[in-house]
Amino acid sequence: MKRSVLLVSVLAVFALLTAGCDLLVSPTIKVIDARTGNGIANAEVTLTPIKVDENKSQEPIKGTSGTDGTVVFTDKVQYGEYTVTGSLSGYVFIPFNVTVAGWSQDLGKIWGVATSKGGDPNAVSIFLTWNTTNDIDAYFTYPNTLETSVTALYPWSAVDAYQNLSGSRTSVNYSNKQDTTKFSSLDIDKTANNGGMGPETITLLGTNTGNASGTQITVNSGTPFIGSAIPAGNYYWAGIGEYYLNAYTTNTSLENQQVRVVITQGNAIKGIFNLPTNMTQKTISLFRVQILYTSDNANYYLVFMPDLRLVDGLANIKSIAGIPEDSVFVCSGRK
Repeated sequence: MKRSVLLVSVLAVFALLTAGCDLLVSPTIKVIDARTGNGIANAEVTLTPIKVDENKSQEPIKGTSGTDGTVVFTDKVQYGEYTVTGSLSGYVFIPFNVTVAGWSQDLGKIWGVATSKGGDPNAVSIFLTWNTTNDIDAYFTYPNTLETSVTALYPWSAVDAYQNLSGSRTSVNYSNKQDTTKFSSLDIDKTANNGGMGPETITLLGTNTGNASGTQITVNSGTPFIGSAIPAGNYYWAGIGEYYLNAYTTNTSLENQQVRVVITQGNAIKGIFNLPTNMTQKTISLFRVQILYTSDNANYYLVFMPDLRLVDGLANIKSIAGIPEDSVFVCSGRK
């Protein structure tokens, strides 16, 4: 008899628990600054339902991050799929989708990027994240002549967009952190010793590129790759910047690390690159940036052109032909 009573009691408790199993109590999200790796306080984060359990309904739910960037959603959340978005003056946030499927679930991180840096409201952020504690390094190289007055480095042609880079160049990476007086700087370096996973963030400041003189190039609708990306006209071409990744940790590759690179400018998301999971290469050149100034030196255009050159070790570049022109995107501003 006692065993029966105990069984009934256990079943009753189980019934009470499972009666509300379609609800999740207090899920959490961490709001992280992609330029510093620190938590962002006072950001409003919204869970907007995409699809919830059958016969259930769910209004969008909002929460505000605390001093360490953690958001605890105190309202009950139905099991299902949601879009996560963020809002805070001075930041742009990278939305993502999440599946809510457990009690007090950690829903991951939402990344925020400050819309300006070094007094430049058009600062371009290129930030890298991944899902392991390995050390993946981001690199950006550009012609040294960007630091002072510049001229067109080469006669422009379609071949120039993917030629081997030559001349004296500045490399921005973990061992050479540039400052905000330069065109490019490394904001934060995440290593295996400090947890990996990112962010590893490089900033481009178009205002710090000097003034050009000398030969100009003509861009029109027939100019390969960039003709439909920037207004037709005469430009100074200041050369090419290149962004690439290296899986630094000994004996590792970029495979199965959920590598993602996001490019923002101001309050806009300009581009997102998600690497395939089967990237067995250790090093990959992800995109090149054509650097152009208007003929009056008043404005700059940074034309991002996906590269996807696979590099085994430090040599044997294998170019992938047939990159579609609609994969090009532009960041621009006043100098």
